[in-house]
Amino acid sequence: MSKIPSALKDYFRTWSGRMFPVWYLLLGALSFNSFTAGRPYMSVFIALILALAAVRGCFMAAGFKKARPIALLPCFAAFILSYALSTIASRAYGISENLQALVWLFLCLFIVYPAGFYELRTEGSHAGPPVSRIFTAVLLFYSAFQAAAGFILLITGHNSLRPVNIYLGFWYGRLWGAYTDPNYGAVLSAVSIIVSLMCLTGGRISKKLRWIFIAHIIFQYAYIVFSYSRGAMIIFAFMLLLFYLYWCISVRRGAAKSIGMAVLLISLVLSAYPIKNGYNAIVDIINQVSEENGGGEVAEELDREEASIESEFTLSDGRVAIWKNGFDIMKKNPVFGVSFRNMLPYMQDKMPDCYMATHDEPLAACHNMVADIAASQGVTGVIILAATVALAAVKSVKGWKYLSRREKDEAMLFGLAAATTVGGAMFISDVFYINSPTTVVFWFCFGQWMARVSIRRACDPVSDKQIDDKAADCGKQIEQ
Repeated sequence: MSKIPSALKDYFRTWSGRMFPVWYLLLGALSFNSFTAGRPYMSVFIALILALAAVRGCFMAAGFKKARPIALLPCFAAFILSYALSTIASRAYGISENLQALVWLFLCLFIVYPAGFYELRTEGSHAGPPVSRIFTAVLLFYSAFQAAAGFILLITGHNSLRPVNIYLGFWYGRLWGAYTDPNYGAVLSAVSIIVSLMCLTGGRISKKLRWIFIAHIIFQYAYIVFSYSRGAMIIFAFMLLLFYLYWCISVRRGAAKSIGMAVLLISLVLSAYPIKNGYNAIVDIINQVSEENGGGEVAEELDREEASIESEFTLSDGRVAIWKNGFDIMKKNPVFGVSFRNMLPYMQDKMPDCYMATHDEPLAACHNMVADIAASQGVTGVIILAATVALAAVKSVKGWKYLSRREKDEAMLFGLAAATTVGGAMFISDVFYINSPTTVVFWFCFGQWMARVSIRRACDPVSDKQIDDKAADCGKQIEQ
């Protein structure tokens, strides 16, 4: 009988438990998928994920001594405590939904984020591919599936709407596809492109796989264009610049290669306009032919300016008004804010004339990560966030010089992916309080980045050869 508990222990420690970030990514993906979001069976999936999280948490606690020190955990504990206090302070407007937000926060901060530290410090000897590789593969496959589903819906002209406001297909001049929100889908596509570019330039893939990555990049970019997410396009262009700078600096490229890559990336960004104009020209021709043949349904152009539900959400006016409302809440509740899930009921009670409360569809979030934290947790939350960012930056700068070229490439793959999701969170409510796929991607990739820039410092290598020579010694030191 003693063999059964031992087998279960090995199972959860070596496979299901280590795979928790992947299961949680799938939960976030299905929660923001128009086919599955809001379905009754999602409650069963959530219960299963929570059960796996509890098991994984037990094994992580048992192995914490070997995995530590895990950077930033004190900051995360302070952030969780701050949100709990915000929940208590605003309990008059509700408490159950904030408890859910606390659960999502806890899973991200204390189970998904530390996965990179456990993988590098305690799980390197386990059979099978590392969780980071599986997570990356699932991210690429899922984003490819979603983009394919979106364009199939576009070509077939299938559009539908489920309660509550779950769109499927092409709506309001944008391709929602199978995402409940095209902005999140566009950010996920941007992350997928950055990851693909890092894999392509890493130089360790076959020629056949290289062409698959190139096709994937083109496909994902097409979804970004058709989603008409201007925020995602802005951060995508910026992240391409960061990728290009790293690509040039990591290994000294010749002038011809550097110029060629620059032209290629610039062409990729600028191609959005001819793609939109070309599609709209085709739509005009189709509508003209349809009208000449007696009418019928009119195909819709890519055009957000005439989109009724999105017309106020421009980067210059609507979003600025939303962000201002968020900081107005902080001014009225400076210490702990009003918690994330209670923003809307608070505004309807105390700020009934504000933009978010009087919008055609009242807005429950600020569409900006910083504004969300300011309104949800007040100055306390903002200070904790600033301290976390500063500490992460210092650790990153100090640890970067100890990485080999190969390790830098691996770290940058996750670092750029995390930075892309943070950039997207400047235009959507993401990274904190919710279980979106991009939230899970951020915390997993951020944890992988911090683990890589933190762990190698203990060995103090200065070259690729020294890293290879000392890798075994580092492992022995950590185990001891």
